[in-house]
Amino acid sequence: MSNVYINSITVLEFMKALTETTILFIIVLLCTSVFIAAVPEIQIKPEGAEHNVGDIFKVKIVVTIIHKKCPLPITSTVIELSKNLMLVNETEWIQVSSNVYEKTIWVKCVSEGEGTIRVYRKCPIYGLIEAQVKIGVGVKVEETAEAKIYWHIPNTVYILLTLTAVSVFLAFTLAKRRDRRSNMIRLGVLAFSLALLGFVKGGCPCPIGAVQIIPVLLLDMKIYIGWILLLLIPIIATLIFGRIYCGWICPFGALQELIGLINKRKIKPPSSLNYIKLLSLAVFIGLSISIGDEVFREYDPFKALFNLSFTETTLALLIIVVLASILIGRPFCKYICPLGAILMLVDKVSILRIRRDSKLCINCSLCRRICPYNTDSGTGKGECILCLKCITKCPRQALSYR
Repeated sequence: MSNVYINSITVLEFMKALTETTILFIIVLLCTSVFIAAVPEIQIKPEGAEHNVGDIFKVKIVVTIIHKKCPLPITSTVIELSKNLMLVNETEWIQVSSNVYEKTIWVKCVSEGEGTIRVYRKCPIYGLIEAQVKIGVGVKVEETAEAKIYWHIPNTVYILLTLTAVSVFLAFTLAKRRDRRSNMIRLGVLAFSLALLGFVKGGCPCPIGAVQIIPVLLLDMKIYIGWILLLLIPIIATLIFGRIYCGWICPFGALQELIGLINKRKIKPPSSLNYIKLLSLAVFIGLSISIGDEVFREYDPFKALFNLSFTETTLALLIIVVLASILIGRPFCKYICPLGAILMLVDKVSILRIRRDSKLCINCSLCRRICPYNTDSGTGKGECILCLKCITKCPRQALSYR
């Protein structure tokens, strides 16, 4: 009978892991749908794709500055025409919103053939960003699907890799020693990350934008390797080491946790409410697909603070986040963050995690009481951010990171 019981438990665990992996796969597919729907940084909108020699047609160019601290001014945007097209007039760049600019040009068809209008920006951070349309002059335009890969790697990728490596080393070392200074050291790393990734880099990588506008823009057949890495690094790190990104690196989480130090006696809602962020992820994806643009860009209180660029809405949302961080602790991380929702699912199948020795555990529930996410350590619920409080304070040393 005992063997049958053990086998049934094994089957149940296997089915549970299979279900969670399937959910993760669906999430990845949904994220890909968002990438398809995302609006590119440069859009070229000509009046028709086919004209005759001597025709003059209008072209509208729209540039969306995704990063508010972009060092490249809008006037550095370059417009190139093929030899059979000629620029006859143009307007100045007009700012239509906080990060969107428009310009109109008039182009004359000089000779027959297939022409091109190319607009590009050579950003020192993100590399070459471009868009191109074909114009047929006396000929039909043949549309061909051609993938274009951009290999520029922003320095944020190297910073993120370095912070990940340092955090993993510290987490392993401190967990093995059961060092009671673990949480203080982790907060120090978070503070450094907040300063560098937050205020210096303007909140990049952004957990909201990462899920919505990672530029696998399949509509334009463009693949930006640097941006893909900014999303893959936290996911792969979580798959191997657990949610090291959430607990040690994320500038959004760092801001909330450091503010939350003001209040030691926080309200602890049921841990089951943490699954609300899965709904949040679905909402972000649905809205992104429906409107074809990044949701929440204009209302992001974290980016507003990091870039010191406030509106009445972002200021009000920031005040709400600050108050909630004091009362609850990491409210955005627990209930809203779409990247956190993905990493929660990945963490359920992570290779390394905090594990519980049932022979030593006395079920005192101390780990739950001190856990910032109000969950039992070693249960594999995907909500452990590796703060190591449970390991260092367990009276029976029943928990370990392995």
